[in-house]
Amino acid sequence: MDIRKNKLFTIIIMLIILSPLSSLFNNVIAADESPIYIHLSWQHDPKTTMTISWRTNIETESIVQYGVDNSSTFEQIGVSGQWHAVELTNLHPDTKYLYRVGNGEIWCAENNFKTGTEGNHTTFVAWGDSRHFRPERRSVVEIVNSLFYDFSVFTGDFIDNGLYIDQWYKLLADFKPVLENTSLMPLLGNHEENSSFYYDIFALPGKEEYYSFDYGPIHFAVLHSCVERYDGNMTEQYEWIKQDLEDNKDAIWKVVMVHRPVFASSARDQNGDYDDLKEGLLPIVEQYGVDIVLSGHDHFYERLLHNNITYIVTGGSGAPLKKIIDAYVLEQSQYAESTLHVVLLDVYENQMDLRAINTSYGIIDRFTINRISKPDLHVENLPSAREMLLSEASTIDIIINNIGEEDILVETTAIVECSNGEEWILTVPALVKNGKAVFSLETNYTDVGSYIWTVRLDTEEEVDEVVEENNEVSFIFNIYEVTEESPFFGENIWSIISISTTILLVATIRVKIRKKKN
Repeated sequence: MDIRKNKLFTIIIMLIILSPLSSLFNNVIAADESPIYIHLSWQHDPKTTMTISWRTNIETESIVQYGVDNSSTFEQIGVSGQWHAVELTNLHPDTKYLYRVGNGEIWCAENNFKTGTEGNHTTFVAWGDSRHFRPERRSVVEIVNSLFYDFSVFTGDFIDNGLYIDQWYKLLADFKPVLENTSLMPLLGNHEENSSFYYDIFALPGKEEYYSFDYGPIHFAVLHSCVERYDGNMTEQYEWIKQDLEDNKDAIWKVVMVHRPVFASSARDQNGDYDDLKEGLLPIVEQYGVDIVLSGHDHFYERLLHNNITYIVTGGSGAPLKKIIDAYVLEQSQYAESTLHVVLLDVYENQMDLRAINTSYGIIDRFTINRISKPDLHVENLPSAREMLLSEASTIDIIINNIGEEDILVETTAIVECSNGEEWILTVPALVKNGKAVFSLETNYTDVGSYIWTVRLDTEEEVDEVVEENNEVSFIFNIYEVTEESPFFGENIWSIISISTTILLVATIRVKIRKKKN
């Protein structure tokens, strides 16, 4: 009888142990099959397609469910694997879609994306050189995540050494806030080492090493300028980009992207490191009337002008910053600053407005190309989304600029409306070219939630402007209250603690039973 009781007791104790172990085991399996590092890009027309990529720790099916009203209206199945890329086609332009990815049983949380526009307006972010300093690059990701934009382009050197997959994993984890809902179109820098991991991670148009795409009024041509690192040369790419720009010579705006810059106020330029680009690429971009050349490689911000083409160096997304040395500053240089930053470009048919923004949301440089000689009113809405503490009195500055080519000679009216019913009417003085007016508004929210501020300019339509469509701008204020932090340990850790406690309890009981027998 004692033996039977002892066996029954043992079985009960084992069930107690195995129950949390089973849950933990299931969680481990689910983690292996769960989608991670989800990101968006385009392989074909942004207006009607979207490619969604992700990774799983083990090989699984590649399934995307998506729809306008819910994320399970349609389903697209791709090739099974650990790196997944599924292209959605026949989408509607200017449309927000909900989506989720998984293997048919285990799904990611519901995300969303918006297809490309059929119109002639877009806002995009240009940034580059994030490398391996994680706090710095996370601070830049935070800036990007607080802006309203359609997509971003990255000018290379994501990581320190592209041959090490763990560096890519950390990069994708740090970039997570800006990858799941907006497309990122990258290029190869020298630190990518032309690694196969780059091609595993990013699904891009054409040959992928170099490619082109169109979004709104802009044609982008993207090159790989570091081919010499694996005994290559630029000849093939130069022939390709000539034909590409010839085929797209009627594009409203033309942007070329290349990691190594054509011009930069750096020791590298002084040492002749970019002479090959001056010899090979410079004549091509001048021949085909390229508007802007975006690059990275030098770890600072710089805007240069040469033969009516603007050259932007944006290498400040986390890599070790380089000083601007007076002796190296080129005659083409219009502005340079060594700081972490991103570049926001707001583009219409007749206007390209560029703002370089540091990690304090300060505008370190602004440059506007206007193709019509008129004034233009513009509201500065940086950051576009702001976090504010509940019941904390705040002063919000509404900054209104004239970014056009002519003076505004009359007063105008701006109206600020909040989604909670608040409203302010502002009298904007006559503004000379590049002039601005600042209005400070006091606010104090007593309810948690999101509040949208909408600013409408020139409400009486008294000013004939370069761009009439940019006279309504929105901000979002997310009001939160401080809550207690979650426990440091995760759910699985507590399961392990529970199991360990149970085992210790069983061992103690068994010892007592043996002592009684003895």
